[in-house]
Amino acid sequence: MALAPDIDYAIPALQASHHNGLRITHSIFVSLLLPLGRGLCLLLLNQKGKVPLSSGVWWRVSGSQSLLLQAICAGSSHLLMDLLVGVTPLPLLWPLFPRLFKLPFGLLPSAGRLQWGNALLYQNLGIELGVMVPVLLMTLLAVNGKGHPLLLLTLSLIAAYFMMWAAQLAR
Repeated sequence: MALAPDIDYAIPALQASHHNGLRITHSIFVSLLLPLGRGLCLLLLNQKGKVPLSSGVWWRVSGSQSLLLQAICAGSSHLLMDLLVGVTPLPLLWPLFPRLFKLPFGLLPSAGRLQWGNALLYQNLGIELGVMVPVLLMTLLAVNGKGHPLLLLTLSLIAAYFMMWAAQLAR
């Protein structure tokens, strides 16, 4: 789900050159088509489950609604991460508005060329993992009520270090 917006690399008809320079797959509307379609299928199957809101507090929903929420978050995460790179303008509100959005800074590195022999790809992947893994761990610890303040501070500092490294990269 999170990789779905990059389908425009594989399907020529979805590439920006066919849409006035807009990567339409990187709009909120298009990036949610797959998660919402999957969610509709799950609702029809009527799965059971629950979603954690905070430590010890659960929102009782059907499993299909829980999985729909997860799918929407996954579909939206790609847009958020691309926005945090701060390189490529995104048509977030397409088809309603063709306006492009781009942050004037980047907290995540750009992938550069997606080629196996590209050394910068691996460096930037390491930087991205240095940001995302501590954030994921902090979230998991906080949700489970096991986040010792010193551990959360350490993870925050690690993520901040890698964000500062990413922010200093050439864009």
